[in-house]
Amino acid sequence: MSASIRFVFAVHDHQPVGNFDSVIEQATADAYVPFLDMVERYPAFRFGFHASGPLFEWWEAKRPDLVERLALLVERGQMEPIGGGFYEPILPMLPERDRVGQVEAYADHLHEKLGKPIEGMWLAERVWEPGLARAIADAGMRWTIVDDFHLICAGVPKEKLAGYFVTEDDGRLLRIFPISEALRYRIPFAGPEETVALLRSLATEEGDRVVVYADDGEKFGVWPRTKRLVYGERWLERFIQAILAESSWLRMSSFSEVARDLRPAGRVYLPDCSYREMTEWALPVESQTEYDAAVEGLKKDGRLEEVRRFLRGGNWRMFLAKYPEACVMYAKMRHVSDRLEAIDRRGKAWQEAVRSLYRGQCNCAYWHGVFGGLYLPHLRDAVYKNLLEAEAGLLASPRPVVERRDFDLDTEEEIHITNGLLGIYVKPGMGGHIYELDVLEKRTNLLAGLARRPETYHAKVARAKVVTDVEKVASIHDLVLAKQEGLDRRLQYDPHWRMGLMDHFFSHGATLDAFARGEVLEDADFLLGRYSAGVMERTSGIQLNLSREGTVAGASVRLEKTLWLPKGEEQVEVTYAIRNLTDQDVQADFGVEWNFAMLAGKAHDRYLIDSAGRNVGPLSTQADFPRQDRFTLVDEWKGIRVSLSFDAPADVWTFPVETVSQSEAGFELVYQSTSVTPRWVAFLHPHSTWKTRLTLTVEVR
Repeated sequence: MSASIRFVFAVHDHQPVGNFDSVIEQATADAYVPFLDMVERYPAFRFGFHASGPLFEWWEAKRPDLVERLALLVERGQMEPIGGGFYEPILPMLPERDRVGQVEAYADHLHEKLGKPIEGMWLAERVWEPGLARAIADAGMRWTIVDDFHLICAGVPKEKLAGYFVTEDDGRLLRIFPISEALRYRIPFAGPEETVALLRSLATEEGDRVVVYADDGEKFGVWPRTKRLVYGERWLERFIQAILAESSWLRMSSFSEVARDLRPAGRVYLPDCSYREMTEWALPVESQTEYDAAVEGLKKDGRLEEVRRFLRGGNWRMFLAKYPEACVMYAKMRHVSDRLEAIDRRGKAWQEAVRSLYRGQCNCAYWHGVFGGLYLPHLRDAVYKNLLEAEAGLLASPRPVVERRDFDLDTEEEIHITNGLLGIYVKPGMGGHIYELDVLEKRTNLLAGLARRPETYHAKVARAKVVTDVEKVASIHDLVLAKQEGLDRRLQYDPHWRMGLMDHFFSHGATLDAFARGEVLEDADFLLGRYSAGVMERTSGIQLNLSREGTVAGASVRLEKTLWLPKGEEQVEVTYAIRNLTDQDVQADFGVEWNFAMLAGKAHDRYLIDSAGRNVGPLSTQADFPRQDRFTLVDEWKGIRVSLSFDAPADVWTFPVETVSQSEAGFELVYQSTSVTPRWVAFLHPHSTWKTRLTLTVEVR
């Protein structure tokens, strides 16, 4: 008997909720369609196929011909459709009901559209926690796909990885297929013969082994230089021909076929895990740097492969600790899910609200690695849009509402006030800041920005090359490219989270340039200090009182700020009263910072207007505007104008908050928000009080 082996080949196509049509169109033209064109020519080349729900829905709306082609491939037995969470969520971050609901909903949808029951699922980013086996099995799935790294971390020897395994939780059984990392790095970057050689080396006379390749479909045309390689240089066609040429011993199979025909290679209980790179990205920056150094040290000592199976990084959930902006989205998502679950209605409106919730659970905006993810403002905007949409129909109230609870899961109470037009979330324990400001008609959080933070890869920015082409096609994990020059000079970091209603007492000599660089310029302890809070509900609106005693230039000062949210108006009025508690004169350079997230800093339809009504530049303008009684940000694309008006003229500082982040195409500068800080000089005589008032008004069209 000659040696043989089974080979399962699968692709995962994904575009996140909120991605631009132009990006999806390009990916469809460069990767998804050419791939289908090629595999249709070779009916014997069997493969598994997963398209995430957001992409599949886009095809249904814009390219129904592709859905028809997929259904035909299923009908002729060449393609096995693979399910998953409908909107590509990280399953462990969801409540159990949403884990099951997302998987069931997508399985039903694919069955209807492609004509075949769904037996197994793609696990988004292969993020695994032990309790998932129960949820996935309860959703009707027989198998899922992880990386071989998961099994290595569970102690399974590498030589036993050529197979599938069984796990269970609470008595629910689930089959686990490990993806070969060796193939994941070879395909499509190495010659097809290397894949054939690896498979041949694993073949046995019993023919009871199976090797799985499953990875991003974007590798076949979207990743840098891959379109030329895969189609221009015919890599995919040569690969298919090379695999089919070995059909005497290399049997192409589907996941479900293998699960029916072969016995599991063993039982396994996986630890918290993802693919190797993800566990590294999840580490805090300092720990990631130490981890990288340890790996390099082991490599130099020749011991890396010996101990690799004992090395892994962090849990995916650490992204929620690493990025507070991700955590508040996550916490809001959980809150919306809990509120929908508490509603005793299961009609069409409820179903639509749940579907919006599911869209708001799309994983990409909640983390960051080699792809932009969290750093892409349009993805964060899409999360908020869908979560606010989920709240709108069933949960929103036209009357003023006050809620006090730990909304962001930090052990401290936040305050939510809304008049049905604006929704405001305040953190009394952190400077009395507003961290979410929702324009409910537009389903927009005006403060959905992102602070500038160090990233481990920033050490590579200075040596990144700006090129239009490269000789060698490499994995995005290996490329060190930049999309523009001089990014190393744009590496600036913020000492704190960027929100709204941030109280600054600037030190003497503070400058706009230093402020824009993120330097600490405080001469007081109010910025991140704890405020006392009280709320008064009236028929005409809601009044929120915040106060704190602290020091300014060593002098004791009491600051009171009062928010008035009137009924039926898209505005909030903020009154400040700063009282000198000492017997000495105090002079304070006082400012109130807002960070408005408008998605694009240099677009012609997004700009600033001064008190004279003049367009004074795009949202990315860094400037000092003296003696303003009104200052406006305009977003014509969304149809939103945000104005700050002052009862006493203010000098207004503006600058763009821009991050240097990593994407599949290289390092890039990304606009996150526009910082707007009105400033006043407050002269405080002994035991006197200085007052000012500002009003934030939103206009929508």
